[in-house]
Amino acid sequence: MAFPDTGGVETRRNEHNVRIPAGVREGRRLRLPGAGGRGCSGDPPGGLYVTVRIEL
Repeated sequence: MAFPDTGGVETRRNEHNVRIPAGVREGRRLRLPGAGGRGCSGDPPGGLYVTVRIEL
């Protein structure tokens, strides 16, 4: 589902537990298969991409 005020991107808030592998650096993208939004015409959900940001 796309919303015109977001440039055609669906936005929603969810929580996911993500296991960050040892040695991952700032800016690395991790993919969570099946955790993204539903596809068009009833297709299954795609992957959700998470960008790692490290705060000390």
